[in-house]
Amino acid sequence: MSKYIDADASRNEFMESVYDILTEDGTNDRANEIIDVFDALPAADVEPVRHDLIEKVKKYAADMEERYTEVCADFRERTGQDYVCGACKYGDCVYIGADGDYCGECPGFESDECFVLSDELKRKIWEIVDIVSGAKMDGGSE
Repeated sequence: MSKYIDADASRNEFMESVYDILTEDGTNDRANEIIDVFDALPAADVEPVRHDLIEKVKKYAADMEERYTEVCADFRERTGQDYVCGACKYGDCVYIGADGDYCGECPGFESDECFVLSDELKRKIWEIVDIVSGAKMDGGSE
């Protein structure tokens, strides 16, 4: 596998090493020629690697969102317990019906929407994706 370096970050250390090695030359002519060769090296295009990683992170987040929803919905339907309801768009199963009466049961419990991941939790998941794919990779957002 190829090894990539940050030439800008490595240049000063490389330059000092060359000057130290050729210190007995009397002039810096050879050292400067070697440093010029270093400066002329072609840059590698490593951007596709970064984009592949970002796409993987996005796919994992989408899968996580889907799986988390499935697990919570399954738990809620099988047990009838409300432990997961705080992450649901319906909240903590406190619901006021159309007639203004309190209903102690989730409005989606008897439908296919027993558990729907809240927009707030979805937003948090995708904020993490933005951080990982932007700030953590290159110091800023995409």
